Amino acid sequence: MRRKDYIAGTALLLALSVAGCGSNVPGATTESSEAGQGTEAADTASSDAAQEENSEDASAETEETAEEQEPEQLDALDGVFRIAYKTEQVKYEGSKKFADPSLDDSNGVLLDGQYVALLMDEQYADAFPKLYETISSKASDKINNVGDVAKEAKEQAVSDYEEAIDNGYGFMGHYYYKENMRISRADNTVLSIVNSFDEFYGGFHNLYNELGCTYDTQTGAELKLDEIVKCSEEELDKILADELHATEVDENQFMGLEDSLAHYKYNPDTSNNDDYEKSQFPYNWYLGGDGLHFIFNPYELTSYAFGASDVVIGYDEYEGIIDEKIVPDTDGGYINAEHTFVAEEGNGDATEGINISFVKDGEYQENYTPAKAIILTLDGKSATIEKKCNVTYDFADYYYVHRKDVTTLIYLILPEDDDCYDLLVFDITDGTPKAVRSGTYRKNAEELDNGFKAYKAFTDPEKEYEEQMGDTEIDAADIQSDSSEDAGDSEEAADYKG
Repeated sequence: MRRKDYIAGTALLLALSVAGCGSNVPGATTESSEAGQGTEAADTASSDAAQEENSEDASAETEETAEEQEPEQLDALDGVFRIAYKTEQVKYEGSKKFADPSLDDSNGVLLDGQYVALLMDEQYADAFPKLYETISSKASDKINNVGDVAKEAKEQAVSDYEEAIDNGYGFMGHYYYKENMRISRADNTVLSIVNSFDEFYGGFHNLYNELGCTYDTQTGAELKLDEIVKCSEEELDKILADELHATEVDENQFMGLEDSLAHYKYNPDTSNNDDYEKSQFPYNWYLGGDGLHFIFNPYELTSYAFGASDVVIGYDEYEGIIDEKIVPDTDGGYINAEHTFVAEEGNGDATEGINISFVKDGEYQENYTPAKAIILTLDGKSATIEKKCNVTYDFADYYYVHRKDVTTLIYLILPEDDDCYDLLVFDITDGTPKAVRSGTYRKNAEELDNGFKAYKAFTDPEKEYEEQMGDTEIDAADIQSDSSEDAGDSEEAADYKG
């Protein structure tokens, strides 16, 4: 029996481009000609010259005013919002000790915590007052009350640790609770984000969940799915079932899929959720540059081993299904922020689409595996960037960036210590991955209250990632051509000694 289990976290958002606003530019004022004793022709010429001069002045003033107003008219999202993080470590401070120290896998650390909130720049408050009010209120609540969010996780870690000591069995720590957030779409119509929650409290594996949230930029209200989808639940479930079956890697992956999808409703009645047969769940969705996405977390439709499913319905894939009012400009670029599994080379089965793997460069250390190269595979074609880096988790974030000129790039982010990260860039425009460049950067952080640090959000597809983020490169080298054969026939591959 499968049940949909949502984590009640604070869903915080971003915001978008400022709508262009014009202003009235004064026109030319015609001055009378003082021709004195000149002829009528001279009067006329003087008058015409004055009008021409005034016209030129007005034109210049108009151009100058337009230039002054240009920042307000830009549709790029650089600097509109930031994502704030707080990290902390909980260490055991009690008096109890293991009789056998080998049973303690925590190394003194019981819990790693990471908490997230979204901030909107105050300069956009007048352009999007309702949205600014919504985001600011939620951000303030999260930042000021983060202790309440962390309290339960801390208490559980301490309780489990002491219970292990009292009963003489091992403590499978350390535990962690980590929130993250990514922007999936940001424009003048909607603001859509994905909140993620990665938890481990012992046992065989962690639990990873994602929750989408979409807002109307004008009203600041969270949008409901039936406001943008123009079909019945039965029709939608049929589309979702077809899309999910198309991704199957095993005939048993989605057993009973149609029955499971029947529990999802636009406006569910959750009063009977103690009885699975009568239970109803809300659809978990968000909007991206490429369409309407539906998230099905582990255990919701299939076993943990098959992972989560993210189903996308293209804006024009099914006629009349998605309301035209939320369809984005097809001529513009967009960014899809993704979260993907990272496997050691040769381990795990490659799936359709983008796969990330690494070449091991030593044995597993505490919290990371050293790597000497990263491989991006797209539908069986691969590119390799040789760079020493640390793969700290089984998952990594990357950005799928589609630009106006149809160039398509992948920006892979691998976190390092001390607020640093490795950036690896691949070009997949023609379907064959090519290595572009890589480097190591230190994040540009702003210190906030209550231990939070704020970082710019990556929302402008026309700018390089590190340029928009304002981050500082601390380790770089020229792209080497001697790895081109390993890089999907690209002319460049990176070789760093980071």
